[in-house]
Amino acid sequence: MATQEILSGQLMEISGNSIFFFFYSYSSNSSLPSTDGTQNQGGGDMFYCKIDVTNGNTNFLTYYGGTDTDASNGFKMIAGEVYIIGNTYSTDFP
Repeated sequence: MATQEILSGQLMEISGNSIFFFFYSYSSNSSLPSTDGTQNQGGGDMFYCKIDVTNGNTNFLTYYGGTDTDASNGFKMIAGEVYIIGNTYSTDFP
């Protein structure tokens, strides 16, 4: 089965002299280099990434999901906190 990455959207944050992009998406690929050791748990999982575009560093990339298909379809930042919107078919969603 071929792997899939689908970019759903992005947010931009300006902090001091840095500009950050947050990406949210869906991936069935377990080889994306997460910064916290998480891996795709099966089916396809949401993943989130924060990149500092001023220096190209990946601040974080993490997967989120259970053993079935989980997808994000939106998120919003309020007072520095990121809120995730999505759906799941996993009965063991975290």
